[in-house]
Amino acid sequence: MEDVIPGPATDFGDVEDPREIVQIWVVDALICNLDRNLWGNVLLKLGTRTQRYRLIPADQSDCFCGSTVFADGSWRSRMERQPAVGIELLTEAVAASGGASGIQVAIEKAEAAISQLGKAFDQVPGSWWAKTSIKPEEIEAALWHRARALPNLLSVEKWGTFNYGEYDGIPIL
Repeated sequence: MEDVIPGPATDFGDVEDPREIVQIWVVDALICNLDRNLWGNVLLKLGTRTQRYRLIPADQSDCFCGSTVFADGSWRSRMERQPAVGIELLTEAVAASGGASGIQVAIEKAEAAISQLGKAFDQVPGSWWAKTSIKPEEIEAALWHRARALPNLLSVEKWGTFNYGEYDGIPIL
């Protein structure tokens, strides 16, 4: 893409839609992506309505707990215990997106995406599935299992043990 710059955004006022931050965080938690905060793993595109940025998640190479874990087959058990990785500007984004209800909306969108996985899997050559000894049904089952755990895993009430105050009712960690 020619009209983007590497991110992540470093100032909340630069983000056009805070729900994008929450959605990226929820999907990253779902797929156990570990490196979203690395420079360039979010692209910034100037919005059409404002002079703020739309966010485009890029580089999912460390999903399923990382490429080594995915390759050695231990991803299934690691996904069971992998905590959600934070993302830049998350506290402000959750607050601006409605708190727990905004997180729930993002979880529902992620679940809708899981429902469409079969279409994506159909485009992967059968030889790849055979070579990797991974069954698409295993991936889908693991993602559904993880999706069921997301409301508890991403619960605002469980955001750490340090309380530095609140922002519109959301704890600042």
